[in-house]
Amino acid sequence: MKYKDLLVKLNHLVKVSDLFPDEALQLLQDIDIEAPNEFKPLLIALKEYLELKKSNILIFLKNLPDDLKDKTI
Repeated sequence: MKYKDLLVKLNHLVKVSDLFPDEALQLLQDIDIEAPNEFKPLLIALKEYLELKKSNILIFLKNLPDDLKDKTI
């Protein structure tokens, strides 16, 4: 994989990760297969970041009904 292609894919991955961390994790797995070895530490860091982002979204969604109940209209 050429570096330019890799950077384009990583840019797309970051854009997708804001709303769809699961999809971004899948894209990251696909990129990891083709990426040169010197990019592996970056890909590992991105994976950890996406997993954290995914868990934060799940916590937010779980707490949302309780937050809505606590609001007084």
